[in-house]
Amino acid sequence: MGFKFHYNQVLCLLFLFLYARFEVNSTVICNPKESLALLQFKNTNAFNVTVSSSAEDVCTPQTLSWVERTDCCFWKGVTCDNATGPIPASFGNLTQLTALWLDENALTGQVPSSISKLEQLTYLELSINSLAGQIPNFGNLSKLTFLSLSWNNFSGPLPYHVSRLPYLTDIDLSHNFLSGKMPSELFSLPSLQSLQLNDNTFSAPIDQFEPSNSLSDVDLSNNKISGSIPSSMFKLEKLLFIFPQITSVALSNWTYYCNYIPSGDYSFI
Repeated sequence: MGFKFHYNQVLCLLFLFLYARFEVNSTVICNPKESLALLQFKNTNAFNVTVSSSAEDVCTPQTLSWVERTDCCFWKGVTCDNATGPIPASFGNLTQLTALWLDENALTGQVPSSISKLEQLTYLELSINSLAGQIPNFGNLSKLTFLSLSWNNFSGPLPYHVSRLPYLTDIDLSHNFLSGKMPSELFSLPSLQSLQLNDNTFSAPIDQFEPSNSLSDVDLSNNKISGSIPSSMFKLEKLLFIFPQITSVALSNWTYYCNYIPSGDYSFI
């Protein structure tokens, strides 16, 4: 089935392509996170456009069935199945989107650079897929609070711009193939509470940094980090969990040469 829309109806067309071109599976129950994301999208300005009569009959009424506390798998224009293939670059047109959950699918390829257009985004969850390539530039996502790209195949260095997103509270980039130097500025992010960089191939020493007052959970285990452990690591006053106790910092499989370790009872696994 195909539809023709004018250029200024691109958001409507995109939405139909993303959610209406899958086989219906009546046994699938709507994921509450996805239901919330769809309702948020419905309430944005994305549909406040003047549509032609041909588009109005197809697009606008679709969202009338999108009602809270109902199964979104039965909403018009929406079917439920695991997403496969690459993330469409056209996602960048959803400029009012505030949360994007695409975890636990079968997504492949690289994350399109158009994601950087989603400047209202606060929550980005792409974990447990087969995404690859380098992490794109998220520098424009200045409102982002949650970033999870774990359990994928990302490689190359961790972009410096990630350490310049001031509202991030949670970063999970674990279980990838990230390499090179770990930006020490990550440990200074003012709102960061949890930093998961374990199970990558970071290798360069970590530089000294200005400790964050909010960071409480750090996992750097199963990397190839070498050199001395920076003394600033032990100045993270709220650190509660690093595996198993400093309550704890996971530093296992760190090739460390202890030129300086502050006195105290520390555990490394």
